[in-house]
Order: sequence, then structure tokens, then C-alpha cells
Amino acid sequence: MASSSVPELTPHGGVSSSSSSSSSGTSQGVGGGLGSSKNKDNAVSGLDSPNPEVRIAFRRARAERRLAQALKQKEESDDRPAAPEAQSAPAQQAVRPLAAAQNFVEAELRSLEALKEEGWEKIKKLTENLAVERDKAARQREETAAERKQNLRAATAEVAARREALQTSLRCSSSSSPPNSVNCLGALRDNLLSIPCPLELAEAFEEAQAKCQDIESVKERAEKCLDEEATLREAAFVGTLAELRDEVMRLLELMREQYRQLRDKYRESLERIEEKMAAERGALMEEHEIIEARQKRLEGFAEALEQQSERDEVDSQARKLKQEAIIQELEKHLDKMIAAYQLNKEKLEYNLQVLTERNKENVALVLAYKSRLNKSREALSGIVERFNAMNQKYSALNIQCTEEFRRLRCQYRQIREKSLHFKAADERVYREVWQANEQEARNLISSILEADRCIHEQQLCMPYVTPSEAGGHGALLDEGEGGDAFSEAATTTFRSASSSGKDNGSFPRGHPASSASGGKNSRSKEDSERLSGEGAANKSLFSAAKVKKVLELLTDACHFLSGPKKQTCEELTEEEHQLLDANAILKNVGVECQDDLDLLVSIFYQGQDDDDETLYVDADDVLRLLEDFMEEKRNLAVADVLPDKKKKKRQQSLASEKIPLD
Repeated sequence: MASSSVPELTPHGGVSSSSSSSSSGTSQGVGGGLGSSKNKDNAVSGLDSPNPEVRIAFRRARAERRLAQALKQKEESDDRPAAPEAQSAPAQQAVRPLAAAQNFVEAELRSLEALKEEGWEKIKKLTENLAVERDKAARQREETAAERKQNLRAATAEVAARREALQTSLRCSSSSSPPNSVNCLGALRDNLLSIPCPLELAEAFEEAQAKCQDIESVKERAEKCLDEEATLREAAFVGTLAELRDEVMRLLELMREQYRQLRDKYRESLERIEEKMAAERGALMEEHEIIEARQKRLEGFAEALEQQSERDEVDSQARKLKQEAIIQELEKHLDKMIAAYQLNKEKLEYNLQVLTERNKENVALVLAYKSRLNKSREALSGIVERFNAMNQKYSALNIQCTEEFRRLRCQYRQIREKSLHFKAADERVYREVWQANEQEARNLISSILEADRCIHEQQLCMPYVTPSEAGGHGALLDEGEGGDAFSEAATTTFRSASSSGKDNGSFPRGHPASSASGGKNSRSKEDSERLSGEGAANKSLFSAAKVKKVLELLTDACHFLSGPKKQTCEELTEEEHQLLDANAILKNVGVECQDDLDLLVSIFYQGQDDDDETLYVDADDVLRLLEDFMEEKRNLAVADVLPDKKKKKRQQSLASEKIPLD
């Protein structure tokens, strides 16, 4: 689009109120700047729409696009002389698609050149790799040949050394021979002929034969080395030819592949260029058709625009009068707003003074609070130091008490083992005495019964009734009394052991076993009886699974509350260690009875259903929940001090719990 046609366009797609001929020329100049991306169907549907708003919107968007293109072209061609509109528009229409096509062709050529360069780079790289491989193989062959030459030289030197040794021996044996007789065979023959003894001659013959065989074997090895050298050279030559053939075949295969790729790339580029040209030609044809249709419509719109301009002039005069009246009213309103502004300004200045004074008072108050905060921090640091000192003191006391507890526990176990041993021994002696005297007592009873029968029948002449039932009842009664005595003694012993265990630390789990009464079976039986009696009095509000999960979580998250550990006893199992840790943690937390344990479990299962046994508490929240438990326990302790019915009920429940333990 020519730059001279830009001023004739309006923002809403209209033209100036000039003659129809100038407007038509302007429309032709503007029509040349339509983008090729708009197809014919969209353009016709936008311009020929019966809805005037659609046509106005289409013309407005098209005018904005053309204005943007015109400004861009004007910036690019500021230094060029302006050409006439009639000549510049067709030239631009012809040059623009040609320039786009030429740029596209140049881009395709650049991509092809890049592909060629890439192919040459691959060939050069392959050639360099092959040269490196050949150099490596040549170096390896040279090293092998040098090694073989060295072996051959060693064999030759060995042959020469053997020959020199033979000649030296012959010279020494035949020192009487003339100095010119250096022939080895002649010297050997003369030496053999000079030996008169047949035995020595035979030995000399054998020695000479052995030396000749050594020389022959060395010669054969040298010949074998030469044959191997020749064979290896032939094999190396054949292998080199095969390697060169493989390299040439690889290079040819790569060149054929590059040729095929380049041919396919040229074919694809040619097809894309043809498609691009065809698309630009179609777009140009559609653009010309749209321009012709627009030119026809603009000729019809020119007259309508002139009539519309006259009507707009009349309307503008009426609007001008109306706007002048509105301006007068707004000036009056502005005077009122200025007066209100002055009043508000005075009020804000007064409020600013008041807030400034309040700010000064607040600053003084903040300084006072800061001084108070510093004093509180100093007091807190003093309290923390006292707490640390007391903590160290009571930690040492706790360790001492723990050692004393373990010592007393060991003493208790020893005493219990001894008591159970003596108890079993007394029981065994009692049974032996009972069995020894039982038969004698039965014999005495039978003799007494026989005497009673004789007295009744012979002396008193009375019928005698055999008291079999009375005698059996008496024997059974005697046995029952003996069994009751034994069971009563056992119960007394168990109660005394239990009371001594309570005085020494009140172990929550089983007591040590006795070697004479059955060991662990007797201990488990006594513990089950004791726990069944205590369970009837101390019935928990929660299931054993919930209590177990809470204790496991406390043992894992608050292991530091179990106190310092010394060397543990070897007879304790892992489960007993865990129970000891849980017992120590509960004591440190402050769990003293079943109500405290129920309160602790209820805090951990707070907000859950009764049948939900899943514990949703993390290890990070355990300390917070323990603090809540201790706070709740303190509140309950304060509530117990008040003389009300709840306190009486709580004391009664505690009393009922302590009755079975006494």
C-alpha cells in the first residue's frame, strides 16, 4: 500500500468527503495492502453480510491492518523517493510475493548447503577414524615384528655361541695340532683318531653326536622362526588388504547414503517450493477478486457517505448546544466541591495533630513495655538456671534411687527363690511323711475294727455292723484337712512374698521363678491369679489394644523419660525391657492409678469413636498431649480438694481399688 493513501483513511474504515473519483482511487491504493492470509469466502461473507454492524466491524479491522502495514512500510522506506500511487501500488503487489518466494527458495538452498556440509563432515570424520585405526594397526604390527626380530636374533646368537663353544673345546683338546687347522670337522676327526681306548672313543663319539644334535635343533628352531615370520607377514598383508577393502566399502556406503539423503532432500525442497508458489498464486488471485468486489461496493457507498455527512453536521450542532449547557452545570458543581475540599482539609489537619500526640504517648508506652520485657527475660533466665541446677540434682538422685531399686530387686529375687525352695522342700517332706504313715494308720484302723467286731459278736453277743462309710469318710476327712493345711500354707507363703514385693518396689510384672517348684509355670500361674484379682477391681474403660498402642507410641517418642540405663540383667527379654521403659515413662509422667491411665488414653484418642482403635497421633504431638494430660490431672486434683459429691465418689472408688491389694 502506498504511503500517500494513508491520510485518506479514517479509524472506522471510512473515506474523506472528496469526489467519487478520488475516493475510488484511494480505495484502489488501499486494496493493494490486503493480507494474503484472508481467503475469498471470509471476505465475501464479511462485506456482503446483511447486518450493517458485521460489515462495519469487518471494514474497521481491515483498515487497522492496512494502517499498521502502511506505517511499517513508511518507516522502512523513509530514505527512498516517494513514487506515484499509480506506479507504486502495482510494483509493490508484484514485488512482495516475489520477495517472499525468493526468501523461501534461499532458505531451502541454505538448508541443502547445510545438509551437504554435514555429509562432508561425516565423510571427513569417517576418514579420520579409519586413518587412526590404520595407524593403530600399523603400530601394533611394527611392535609384533620387532618382537619376532628380537627372538630371531636371540636364536641366531645362541647358535653362534654354541658353535664358538664347540670350536673352543676342540681347540683345547687338540692343542698339538697346527695353528692353521681351524676346520671344526677336521679337528674333531683328528681328536677322535688320537684316542686309543675304545671306551673313551665311544664316549667321545656320543659327546660329539650330542653336540651336533644341539646345533641341529638350534638350526631347526631358527628355520622355524623364519617360516613363522614369513607366514605372519603374508597373513598381515592379506589382513591389511581386507581392512582396506572394508574401509573403502564403508566409505562408499556412507557416500551412497549421503547421496540418497541429498537427492531426497532436493526432491522435498522442490515440492515445497512448488507448493509455496501455488499457494501464493492462489492468495494473489483471491486478493484481486476481493479488491474488485470492494471497488464496486465503494462506488455505491460514496453517495451514502455524503448524505450521512450532512446529517452528522446537523446532529453535531444539536450536541454542541447540549454539551455547553452541561459544562455550565459542571462548573457550578466544581465550585461546591472546592468548598467541601477546603473544609475536609482543615478537619484532616486537626486529626493529624491529634494522632501525632497519640503516637508520642504510644512510643513512651512501648518503651515502658520493653523495659518490663527485659526485666521479665532476666527473671526468666534466673529461673531457668535454678531449674537446670535442680534438674541436675534430681537427675543424680533419680540415678541413685534407680541403682538402689535394682539392688533391692536382686535381693528380693534371691529371697523369693530361697523361700520358694524351702516351701517346696517342706511340701515334699510333708508328702513323704504322709505317705509313710498312711499305710500304718490303715493297718491300725483295720485291727481296731476287727477287735471291735470280736467284742460285739463274742463278748456282747450283738450284731456288728461294719463302719466302712464312717472309716472312708474319716480318711477322706483327714486327707481334706491335710490338703487344706497345705493350701493354706501355700497361700500364706504367696501373700507374704507379695507383701514383701510391694514393700520393695511393687513390681508390675511376674516374679522370679523357683527351681524346685516348676520355674516359669508357677510364676505365670501366680501372676495370672493376681492380675485376675486386680482386674476385677481395676477395670479399664478402654480396650487392651488401645492401651498397648499408646504405650508403644510413648516408648518410641519419649524414650528419654525412661531415665538413664545401666547394664541390664541378661535374663530379661525384649518385651520385659519395653514394659520396664513404659512403666518408667508412666511414673515420670505421673500415672499413679487406673483412672490416670484411662485419662491418658482418652486424651490420645480424643475425637475418635469408641470402636475405632486406630491411633492418628504423630510422634511430634506426643509432648503436647502429655502436657494436656498433666494439666488435666492438675485440674482434677484441684477438683478433688473441693468438698463435693464427686470428690466423695472418687475417694470411694480409690478405696474399693485398694481393698484387693491389701
